[in-house]
Amino acid sequence: MIRIGVMDEGGIEQQMDHLLGIDATLGTDAWTGREFRLDLPEKFRHSRWALDEAGVPVGFAVVSRKGESVHVHRLVVEPARRREKIGRTLLRAVAESARASGLERMTLKVSSANEAAIRFYEALGFEREKMENENLVLGIAVVMLLGADHPAGPG
Repeated sequence: MIRIGVMDEGGIEQQMDHLLGIDATLGTDAWTGREFRLDLPEKFRHSRWALDEAGVPVGFAVVSRKGESVHVHRLVVEPARRREKIGRTLLRAVAESARASGLERMTLKVSSANEAAIRFYEALGFEREKMENENLVLGIAVVMLLGADHPAGPG
């Protein structure tokens, strides 16, 4: 059973080895402790992690406020857990947090070469907004990500 929780500064420090291990599965451009410790606007209001039965992270979303949107800086799920809808669940939890804060959009950047990630985000309803260097910027209205079955969703 996976539990979604709010990331906090103390928890990040306690779970740093696990977070770095999950992030390293991306292969390239892996984060260090420095990136996890960056001071980002409202990071601890919107960032979430997925914890297993033992309370160990199996995925995370590092998120901050960017203007009137939330911006996902990093979304990573352990490879062995990637078909369990953890990424989708994390993004929905972020969308709920954004909605509660009065924010209406979510954005993220993904390498234009990462076709699997682009397919994942587009299947959730994210739309291509622009290119920034080698990255594609995608965005979605928070209510669309919450879905019709959610009280705050479209419908």
